[in-house]
Amino acid sequence: MNANQQPYFQPKQQPNFGANAAAQSAATLAECDMMQDMLAEAKAMADGYCMQTQESSCPQLRQIMMENWGQTVNDQYAIFDAMRTRNWYPVKEAQQQEIAQAKQMFAQEKPQLQ
Repeated sequence: MNANQQPYFQPKQQPNFGANAAAQSAATLAECDMMQDMLAEAKAMADGYCMQTQESSCPQLRQIMMENWGQTVNDQYAIFDAMRTRNWYPVKEAQQQEIAQAKQMFAQEKPQLQ
């Protein structure tokens, strides 16, 4: 590479559109937005690893995919839990009656699946 060439990964300069341009170009996503993006990516990765595991015919590759899936699911839960504790992902606590109803419904459907 000669002195006049720039590497292909060189980031482009942001255009300047007025007084707020510096502030806008320096602005970053809020922590909550970043975590929402990370959570969505972890969910997508988990889906991908699950599908690839199911379609894998090589035992060694299947094992690697299962390990990657497990780590990704653990990462996804850690992100979710961090968001939940900050009230960025509110969840409704299930009432005991709702839990009992769900158990009963699945218990009734289970024999039909076997």
